[in-house]
Amino acid sequence: MPVKEAKALLKSGATHEKCLAASELMKAQPEKALKIVSNSLKSDDKIFRNSVLSNATKTLGPTALLPLLNARFKKLSSDAKVDVLNWFGNNKISTVTNHIIIPSFEEGGDVAKAAIAAAGKIGGNNYLVKSLLGQLGGENGLDALTALKSFKGNINEDVAAALDEKLAAGDKPAVRKLLDLASSRRMSNVAPTVFSMIN
Repeated sequence: MPVKEAKALLKSGATHEKCLAASELMKAQPEKALKIVSNSLKSDDKIFRNSVLSNATKTLGPTALLPLLNARFKKLSSDAKVDVLNWFGNNKISTVTNHIIIPSFEEGGDVAKAAIAAAGKIGGNNYLVKSLLGQLGGENGLDALTALKSFKGNINEDVAAALDEKLAAGDKPAVRKLLDLASSRRMSNVAPTVFSMIN
């Protein structure tokens, strides 16, 4: 596709045409790819945003997109934040956990759910584990449980400590989720606590 035609389609085409045009332009002019990504994040078209993010990642690599996504994140619409959080998780970008992923838990709604899912995919960070455990008793408890079940890294000590804490506080919904988590990850270290609950 000629560059001139791609530029025209990018401005006025249907979704599939815009996706194709953006992909072609980024391949033909990689130096303009970040500008295309930046503009796509302002779009209301979810399919287009995700297509551009995916194709830009293939063209430039995830590291090249990080400065832009870091800088733009706070100003994005909630829908665009969800897309970027999914991108962080799918690309296992650990450098954004403390300043983007964890604060996004507090936004609620789909943004919080996407941040929690991304945290589960990224894994490896003790602060992240504690933040996810803190979500178990709230509205996103099931999402946090799912993320923790697949979390990469050893979370046994944190789960045992959280179980003791939630038992002492009488937080039954969180205790049930923690027991489910301990069972699914075969955590033998929580056995003494479980046996004490039976007696």
